[in-house]
Amino acid sequence: MRKLFGHLEAKSHVIWDWNGTLLDDVDISVEALGTVLESQGLPLQTRAKYLERFRFPIAEYYAEIGIEVRPESYGALAKQFIDSYDHRIERARLYTGVEDLLRDLAAVGVSSSVLSAAHEPDLKRLLDAYGISSHFTHVYGLGNKWAHGKIERGRQLMATIGLPAAQVILVGDTDHDLAVGQDLGIDVLLLTAGHQHESRLRSRHDRVVERY
Repeated sequence: MRKLFGHLEAKSHVIWDWNGTLLDDVDISVEALGTVLESQGLPLQTRAKYLERFRFPIAEYYAEIGIEVRPESYGALAKQFIDSYDHRIERARLYTGVEDLLRDLAAVGVSSSVLSAAHEPDLKRLLDAYGISSHFTHVYGLGNKWAHGKIERGRQLMATIGLPAAQVILVGDTDHDLAVGQDLGIDVLLLTAGHQHESRLRSRHDRVVERY
């Protein structure tokens, strides 16, 4: 992760995605998805298949892999996934070098915030648990657990940051992060080894960096 320093030091503020960008939770996400698939009699997804197909909105991704999604049932599906994910969260770890990178950026005057589709209270609890809350000036998640997307929260975060768009960069691991950054009018850096396959990221964006 510390190799990213050169891509970020010219900015004044970095907006970080959480899942798959700072937190390595891909494996537990695949396992949690498996509980939803099993409940519907569907085959499990391999990690490789997950990386090829995962995307936002989650409801559309679910429908694509065969999960029956209806407006009245999506909440129950989301809860099933989240309960299974939360049961496994203690196995997730920060990617190697995250804290060092955040510290190095702060040392040269580059501040950081987190923008996530995760439930904001859960997000703040996890940042505390991993001991990195103090590195972020703002933490913006969602007001629910349904992970619909984070464009609107991104707009609110940019208003709070109050810096010109040219001074801000978003770092994420999915094409949804790219869509958020494009909506906000800021630069985007996508990292490999997250929730989408590298080839998919490179087909959509010209600033994709290998994490290691």
